[in-house]
Amino acid sequence: MKNIKKLSTHNGVALTGTLYRDGKRIATVEDQGNGGSLWISWIESEKTEYPILREWFLNNCAGHWTERHKNDENCEEMAVELIIEISENNKDSKKSIVVRVVGDEIYPGLPNVEQYKLKNATIADTNALYSIVNQLPTAEVWDSSIQKYVRADALLMKVGA
Repeated sequence: MKNIKKLSTHNGVALTGTLYRDGKRIATVEDQGNGGSLWISWIESEKTEYPILREWFLNNCAGHWTERHKNDENCEEMAVELIIEISENNKDSKKSIVVRVVGDEIYPGLPNVEQYKLKNATIADTNALYSIVNQLPTAEVWDSSIQKYVRADALLMKVGA
């Protein structure tokens, strides 16, 4: 996902961007920021792209959303939302530690997720990780090398702190 532009609205955050696969532009994406579905305008036929997108999502959703989402009828839209999340986290993690805390479920299969950014730090900064673990023991941090969230305490053990 490239060219992501966001705009805060009174109902949420609107977004536009361009979706690429293997360096080729395949769709433009728009979220009006009102709680509705994403609008995906495919360059080629969506019938060609949907199976590829669905397969990618099924292979990559572990650690991002619950197992419930794997068989969701809106899997393609969820895949694009996951691509947006990965793109944004990779960008943000260059200058910040991206932290999320998964709370109680809002309704079955959908947990409440809070996301924070610890600016001017990276996951190699053990002091910052200690601070996160001390304040938010169940926090997960974004590891751009594997493009997934990992438990902050586990990451501290990995770096040998």
